[in-house]
Amino acid sequence: MCYSNSLTSKTESFKDKYKLSAQVNFQLAPTFYVSAFSHPTWPVITDQGLEMMEWGLIPSWFRKDPKEIHNNTLNARVETVHEKASFKNVIERNHCLIPSTGFFEWQTLGKTKVPYFITVKDQALYSFAGIYDTWINPEGKAVKSFSMLTCAANELMAEIHNTKKRMPIILPADQESAWVHNEMKAQDLQLFPSEEMKAIEINRKIINSPQPNRKEVQEEFHNKDFFQGSLF
Repeated sequence: MCYSNSLTSKTESFKDKYKLSAQVNFQLAPTFYVSAFSHPTWPVITDQGLEMMEWGLIPSWFRKDPKEIHNNTLNARVETVHEKASFKNVIERNHCLIPSTGFFEWQTLGKTKVPYFITVKDQALYSFAGIYDTWINPEGKAVKSFSMLTCAANELMAEIHNTKKRMPIILPADQESAWVHNEMKAQDLQLFPSEEMKAIEINRKIINSPQPNRKEVQEEFHNKDFFQGSLF
Protein backbone atom coordinates (compact mmCIF):
# COMPACT_ATOMS: atom_id res chain seq x y z
CA MET A 1 0.00 0.00 0.00
CA CYS A 2 1.10 3.64 0.04
CA TYR A 3 0.65 5.80 3.09
CA SER A 4 3.22 8.55 2.56
CA ASN A 5 4.16 11.00 -0.15
CA SER A 6 6.33 14.01 -0.99
CA LEU A 7 6.02 17.04 -3.23
CA THR A 8 9.06 19.26 -3.60
CA SER A 9 8.55 20.53 -7.13
CA LYS A 10 8.92 24.23 -7.91
CA THR A 11 5.61 26.01 -8.39
CA GLU A 12 6.34 26.91 -12.02
CA SER A 13 7.39 23.37 -12.89
CA PHE A 14 4.18 22.10 -11.29
CA LYS A 15 2.05 24.55 -13.28
CA ASP A 16 3.86 23.66 -16.50
CA LYS A 17 3.43 19.92 -16.09
CA TYR A 18 -0.27 20.13 -15.35
CA LYS A 19 -0.90 22.95 -17.82
CA LEU A 20 -2.24 25.31 -15.18
CA SER A 21 -2.85 28.92 -16.12
CA ALA A 22 -0.25 31.41 -14.98
CA GLN A 23 -3.14 33.26 -13.36
CA VAL A 24 -3.88 30.35 -10.99
CA ASN A 25 -3.17 31.72 -7.51
CA PHE A 26 -1.16 28.83 -6.15
CA GLN A 27 2.20 28.54 -4.45
CA LEU A 28 3.70 25.15 -3.73
CA ALA A 29 5.48 24.83 -0.39
CA PRO A 30 7.92 21.88 -0.36
CA THR A 31 6.70 18.77 1.42
CA PHE A 32 9.55 16.32 1.98
CA TYR A 33 7.43 13.78 3.84
CA VAL A 34 3.79 13.49 4.81
CA SER A 35 1.83 10.62 6.32
CA ALA A 36 -1.58 9.84 4.87
CA PHE A 37 -2.82 9.16 8.39
CA SER A 38 -2.57 12.89 9.13
CA HIS A 39 -5.12 13.38 6.31
CA PRO A 40 -3.22 16.23 4.68
CA THR A 41 -4.75 18.59 2.17
CA TRP A 42 -3.01 17.85 -1.13
CA PRO A 43 -3.01 19.54 -4.55
CA VAL A 44 -4.88 17.18 -6.87
CA ILE A 45 -5.60 17.49 -10.58
CA THR A 46 -9.10 16.75 -11.89
CA ASP A 47 -10.76 17.42 -15.24
CA GLN A 48 -11.62 20.83 -13.76
CA GLY A 49 -7.99 21.68 -13.02
CA LEU A 50 -6.24 22.11 -9.67
CA GLU A 51 -8.22 21.29 -6.54
CA MET A 52 -7.15 20.94 -2.91
CA MET A 53 -8.40 17.71 -1.33
CA GLU A 54 -8.02 15.71 1.85
CA TRP A 55 -6.25 12.35 1.65
CA GLY A 56 -8.74 9.66 2.70
CA LEU A 57 -11.91 9.49 0.61
CA ILE A 58 -15.18 10.28 2.39
CA PRO A 59 -18.07 8.92 0.26
CA SER A 60 -20.82 11.37 -0.63
CA TRP A 61 -23.39 9.10 1.04
CA PHE A 62 -21.56 8.86 4.38
CA ARG A 63 -23.55 10.26 7.31
CA LYS A 64 -21.31 9.54 10.32
CA ASP A 65 -18.11 11.08 11.66
CA PRO A 66 -15.53 10.87 8.82
CA LYS A 67 -12.98 9.67 11.37
CA GLU A 68 -14.83 6.35 11.23
CA ILE A 69 -13.97 5.79 7.57
CA HIS A 70 -11.17 7.89 6.12
CA ASN A 71 -8.30 5.83 7.60
CA ASN A 72 -9.74 2.93 5.60
CA THR A 73 -9.94 4.81 2.31
CA LEU A 74 -6.40 6.17 1.98
CA ASN A 75 -5.80 3.52 -0.69
CA ALA A 76 -8.16 1.71 -3.04
CA ARG A 77 -7.21 -1.70 -4.44
CA VAL A 78 -7.72 -1.60 -8.20
CA GLU A 79 -8.74 -5.26 -8.21
CA THR A 80 -11.78 -4.62 -5.96
CA VAL A 81 -12.52 -0.94 -6.51
CA HIS A 82 -15.75 -1.72 -8.39
CA GLU A 83 -17.02 -3.80 -5.48
CA LYS A 84 -16.37 -1.54 -2.49
CA ALA A 85 -19.20 0.74 -1.42
CA SER A 86 -16.82 3.64 -0.80
CA PHE A 87 -15.44 3.55 -4.34
CA LYS A 88 -17.83 1.90 -6.78
CA ASN A 89 -19.88 5.06 -7.41
CA VAL A 90 -16.85 7.17 -8.39
CA ILE A 91 -14.42 4.81 -10.12
CA GLU A 92 -15.95 5.40 -13.54
CA ARG A 93 -16.46 9.17 -13.28
CA ASN A 94 -14.25 10.87 -10.66
CA HIS A 95 -10.63 10.29 -11.68
CA CYS A 96 -7.76 12.46 -10.47
CA LEU A 97 -3.99 12.78 -10.59
CA ILE A 98 -2.09 12.76 -7.29
CA PRO A 99 1.21 14.60 -7.84
CA SER A 100 4.39 13.22 -6.29
CA THR A 101 8.13 13.69 -6.28
CA GLY A 102 8.70 10.43 -4.39
CA PHE A 103 7.02 8.12 -1.92
CA PHE A 104 8.13 5.98 1.00
CA GLU A 105 7.83 2.30 1.78
CA TRP A 106 9.16 -0.15 4.38
CA GLN A 107 11.01 -3.43 3.86
CA THR A 108 10.71 -6.11 6.51
CA LEU A 109 13.87 -8.03 7.37
CA GLY A 110 13.21 -10.32 10.30
CA LYS A 111 12.16 -8.10 13.19
CA THR A 112 13.62 -5.02 11.51
CA LYS A 113 11.87 -2.60 9.18
CA VAL A 114 13.92 -0.54 6.76
CA PRO A 115 12.56 2.63 5.07
CA TYR A 116 13.06 3.42 1.40
CA PHE A 117 12.44 6.51 -0.69
CA ILE A 118 11.19 5.67 -4.18
CA THR A 119 11.24 7.92 -7.24
CA VAL A 120 10.72 7.72 -10.99
CA LYS A 121 14.05 7.96 -12.82
CA ASP A 122 13.17 10.31 -15.68
CA GLN A 123 10.31 12.23 -14.06
CA ALA A 124 11.14 14.52 -11.17
CA LEU A 125 7.39 15.13 -10.86
CA TYR A 126 4.93 12.37 -11.69
CA SER A 127 1.36 11.28 -10.89
CA PHE A 128 -0.41 8.48 -9.10
CA ALA A 129 -3.86 7.40 -10.29
CA GLY A 130 -6.54 8.48 -7.87
CA ILE A 131 -10.29 8.75 -7.39
CA TYR A 132 -12.24 11.33 -5.41
CA ASP A 133 -15.63 12.20 -4.01
CA THR A 134 -17.44 15.21 -2.51
CA TRP A 135 -19.01 14.93 0.94
CA ILE A 136 -21.24 17.55 2.56
CA ASN A 137 -20.38 17.98 6.23
CA PRO A 138 -22.96 18.77 8.94
CA GLU A 139 -22.34 22.51 8.46
CA GLY A 140 -23.21 22.23 4.79
CA LYS A 141 -19.65 22.65 3.53
CA ALA A 142 -18.46 20.56 0.57
CA VAL A 143 -15.37 18.51 1.45
CA LYS A 144 -13.45 16.88 -1.41
CA SER A 145 -11.24 13.91 -0.63
CA PHE A 146 -9.32 11.26 -2.56
CA SER A 147 -7.96 7.73 -2.49
CA MET A 148 -4.80 6.46 -4.16
CA LEU A 149 -5.22 3.40 -6.38
CA THR A 150 -2.88 0.49 -5.67
CA CYS A 151 -2.00 -2.75 -7.44
CA ALA A 152 0.18 -5.83 -7.04
CA ALA A 153 3.82 -4.82 -6.79
CA ASN A 154 6.34 -4.93 -9.62
CA GLU A 155 9.69 -6.66 -9.09
CA LEU A 156 11.33 -3.73 -7.32
CA MET A 157 8.40 -2.94 -5.05
CA ALA A 158 7.86 -6.62 -4.20
CA GLU A 159 11.44 -6.69 -2.91
CA ILE A 160 10.86 -3.61 -0.77
CA HIS A 161 7.24 -4.01 0.31
CA ASN A 162 7.93 -7.69 0.84
CA THR A 163 5.02 -8.49 3.17
CA LYS A 164 1.90 -7.26 1.36
CA LYS A 165 3.66 -6.71 -2.00
CA ARG A 166 1.58 -3.75 -3.11
CA MET A 167 2.42 -0.43 -4.76
CA PRO A 168 0.64 2.75 -5.85
CA ILE A 169 -0.37 2.95 -9.50
CA ILE A 170 2.04 5.31 -11.23
CA LEU A 171 0.77 6.77 -14.48
CA PRO A 172 3.09 7.18 -17.46
CA ALA A 173 3.09 10.86 -18.44
CA ASP A 174 1.33 10.10 -21.74
CA GLN A 175 -1.62 8.50 -19.91
CA GLU A 176 -2.27 11.25 -17.39
CA SER A 177 -4.67 13.22 -19.58
CA ALA A 178 -6.70 10.15 -20.51
CA TRP A 179 -7.03 9.10 -16.88
CA VAL A 180 -8.02 12.49 -15.53
CA HIS A 181 -10.61 12.99 -18.29
CA ASN A 182 -12.16 9.56 -17.59
CA GLU A 183 -11.08 8.20 -20.98
CA MET A 184 -9.38 5.23 -19.30
CA LYS A 185 -10.96 2.59 -17.13
CA ALA A 186 -9.40 1.02 -14.07
CA GLN A 187 -8.81 -2.21 -15.99
CA ASP A 188 -6.73 -0.26 -18.53
CA LEU A 189 -4.14 0.75 -15.91
CA GLN A 190 -0.81 -0.98 -16.33
CA LEU A 191 1.97 -2.00 -13.97
CA PHE A 192 4.74 0.60 -13.92
CA PRO A 193 8.09 -1.02 -14.80
CA SER A 194 10.76 -1.54 -12.15
CA GLU A 195 13.53 -0.37 -14.45
CA GLU A 196 12.01 3.12 -14.56
CA MET A 197 12.08 3.47 -10.77
CA LYS A 198 14.80 4.07 -8.21
CA ALA A 199 14.79 3.21 -4.51
CA ILE A 200 17.28 4.27 -1.84
CA GLU A 201 17.50 3.27 1.78
CA ILE A 202 16.93 6.20 4.13
CA ASN A 203 17.40 6.99 7.81
CA ARG A 204 14.95 5.28 10.18
CA LYS A 205 15.60 7.77 12.95
CA ILE A 206 14.59 10.71 10.76
CA ILE A 207 11.44 9.18 9.29
CA ASN A 208 10.35 8.03 12.77
CA SER A 209 11.16 11.36 14.41
CA PRO A 210 8.50 13.87 15.54
CA GLN A 211 9.52 16.13 12.61
CA PRO A 212 10.23 13.93 9.55
CA ASN A 213 9.18 16.61 7.06
CA ARG A 214 12.69 17.82 6.29
CA LYS A 215 15.07 17.47 3.38
CA GLU A 216 17.26 14.89 5.14
CA VAL A 217 14.43 12.33 5.16
CA GLN A 218 15.03 11.77 1.44
CA GLU A 219 18.80 11.34 1.66
CA GLU A 220 20.45 7.97 1.20
CA PHE A 221 21.52 6.37 4.46
CA HIS A 222 22.74 2.89 5.38
CA ASN A 223 21.22 1.92 8.69
CA LYS A 224 23.65 0.33 11.14
CA ASP A 225 22.02 -3.09 11.51
CA PHE A 226 22.83 -4.16 7.99
CA PHE A 227 23.84 -2.84 4.59
CA GLN A 228 21.20 -2.54 1.90
CA GLY A 229 22.25 0.34 -0.33
CA SER A 230 20.46 1.36 -3.51
CA LEU A 231 18.20 -0.97 -5.45
CA PHE A 232 18.30 -0.91 -9.29
